[in-house]
Amino acid sequence: MHYLLLGLDADLKDRALQQLKAELFASSDMLKFDYDVLDGDGRRLRGEDLQKAFLALPVLAPQRLIHIRVAEKLSKENLELVLAFLKEGDSAAVLVLDAAEWDGTTKTRGAIQAMMKVVGAVSEAGPSTFRMMDAVTAGRASAALLMLKKILDDGTAEEWILGGMRSSWVKFKSGVSADKYKKGLLVLQEADIALKRSRYPSRENVLEVTVVKLASLALRVRT
Repeated sequence: MHYLLLGLDADLKDRALQQLKAELFASSDMLKFDYDVLDGDGRRLRGEDLQKAFLALPVLAPQRLIHIRVAEKLSKENLELVLAFLKEGDSAAVLVLDAAEWDGTTKTRGAIQAMMKVVGAVSEAGPSTFRMMDAVTAGRASAALLMLKKILDDGTAEEWILGGMRSSWVKFKSGVSADKYKKGLLVLQEADIALKRSRYPSRENVLEVTVVKLASLALRVRT
């Protein structure tokens, strides 16, 4: 699976990358030899260098991790190389595109987005964490829980979902009183601890309870 990290804050982005590294690399040596970080700016990233990264085989790890930062600045040539790589279905590498924004309405970018797991942004393919939080902050717990189930069924890790929920709540700060905002942060903090310490029958339950609690706060703000 390949990932498009879209519009994430620094903390959530770091969590997502750390989780991927933990899944792919069992040792620091694997990380050293099989992790490439490239700058997507077309003025710095040459097509031949990108192609070289795509063709390289893993040295120690089962798969290599290729992380392209500022992917929104990829040149037309490099976007075509990314699309070709994804179409080829190479299992020797996991690609992560890290972008502040992404115009999925264009032909090439849309095709790339359709072949990647989008983390953070609203995707036309289905509900995202941010879209779910739109329902949460409107007090529509039932709708948010349905979206949560779909996101979990799609294979998104609980930690990534919680990180997206936290980012959305921070953006919602101006829409609630200071007291309600702090209570929401405490709910999210409790969820983070519960995930790490397995305090609920299942990890999904942690997120379900968190959604209901946040939606309750948001609903009371509007009444």
